[in-house]
Amino acid sequence: METIKFRDEGEYNELSHKSRSNIYVKGRVWKSIQGYMNARSVSPEVDQRVLFEALNAKFMQNPELRKLLLSTLDAKIEYVSNHDESLGLVNDKGLNILGRMLMVLRHRIKKKNNDIDLVLPPWVAFPQVPQQDMFWRMGIGEDYIYKWAEYIYSSGVMPAYSNIFPPPTEWNDAYV
Repeated sequence: METIKFRDEGEYNELSHKSRSNIYVKGRVWKSIQGYMNARSVSPEVDQRVLFEALNAKFMQNPELRKLLLSTLDAKIEYVSNHDESLGLVNDKGLNILGRMLMVLRHRIKKKNNDIDLVLPPWVAFPQVPQQDMFWRMGIGEDYIYKWAEYIYSSGVMPAYSNIFPPPTEWNDAYV
């Protein structure tokens, strides 16, 4: 089995909890998972549920990062750290919590839909944000809507996409 090793810099660094990639969690935009964890005064080693929630948001809300994670196929993922034997591996020793969580998340994403180019509908990527919220009219919400619309209307995936992802009542006009 192939092993993909990544650090906070270099190839696959976007998988790191320290990489700058916007996530929307608990009604707020965060610049990174580490920023979210620090603001909650929770270390990733202590509260793995919070870390997994943030990782899930990162890879569900960022199509490019979702694609990067799925591009690892079935490889073992190892986070190489200089000092953190809980989240990663130091000199090949440690728990590799981050790498293991990424493999679990990858498996869950592939079970739902393994199309590497897929852009999830906004109600799936951001289930806590109502359709009429200002979130969709600026910043990462607006950027996401543009990516999603470009994907569903220019890639030839309609109407199969709308059958796979029927909108909830609030989003009934999403495919119009």
